[in-house]
Amino acid sequence: MKKNLLVIIVCLLKFSNLYADDTLIGKWVNEKTSSVYEIKKSNGNYNLYLLFSTKFFKEHKDKLMGSFKKTNLGYKGNFIATELKYPWTETDAKATYKLKEGKLLKTVKGNFKGKKFKFKETYIRAPNKIKYMLGEELFGVQIGKTIDNYKLGSFILVGDKKFKVRKRIIYPPKPHESFGTYLIRYHRETKQIFEIDGYLKLNSRNLGYTQCRNVMQPYKNYAKDKYAGKFELGSNSYGDVLVKNGYEVYRIFIGCEEREGNHIGYISLDHKDLSMHDFSQRNKVPTNKKKF
Repeated sequence: MKKNLLVIIVCLLKFSNLYADDTLIGKWVNEKTSSVYEIKKSNGNYNLYLLFSTKFFKEHKDKLMGSFKKTNLGYKGNFIATELKYPWTETDAKATYKLKEGKLLKTVKGNFKGKKFKFKETYIRAPNKIKYMLGEELFGVQIGKTIDNYKLGSFILVGDKKFKVRKRIIYPPKPHESFGTYLIRYHRETKQIFEIDGYLKLNSRNLGYTQCRNVMQPYKNYAKDKYAGKFELGSNSYGDVLVKNGYEVYRIFIGCEEREGNHIGYISLDHKDLSMHDFSQRNKVPTNKKKF
């Protein structure tokens, strides 16, 4: 009787372990970032692939980010950790993985430029139909979407006598009654929009500073309500920013600027990482060689 009971217990344990292994395989969503991953099993190893990154709103194919296997002390392996800030350096680090209450828990430990780091992340099971998360919308134009989703106009130079930026006119799906001109900047290679601007119709009246400020202030007052629950409204030496999990995700400007003697009121939303990635690609030093 005792022998039969022991056999049953062993079988149940094996079934339990097999079930746990099976539940690892599939698609997972990072609870903090909303990036999407997939775990596949090959020759006893579990491989973690990145399918979609919300950092640059980019789909990936077979981008291996980690690998682990079952040991007597749990699931152990590695994970490719990425520095949050530019230039987003990647480093191979040790990682442990654990299933708990239907969630996948990951702990990463490593060393970057002589400094030790440790962080934890939680993944939830992805739904059958995954809708990848893009950026914020402004006037119906969405950060991270490509320009072929919108009707565009000509390029114009924006700024003052000292410094001008090349932007492009866009005809937004949801124009605002108080704003008349809408401009965007987008990534040169991916064509993803990373900056959206809307300019006051009243700018044509050559507003003074106080007039312009008073018109724009109600929009500035509303910003905290608009982004409540998603971001914290903060500031740095460059201006206002939208912060999530302690990281500056967007630069936001709601106010007036003096340009060539006139005070111009506008709203601007700029995705920090996508903007910086475009800048780095445009200023990349050529690595090819030419004989001379």
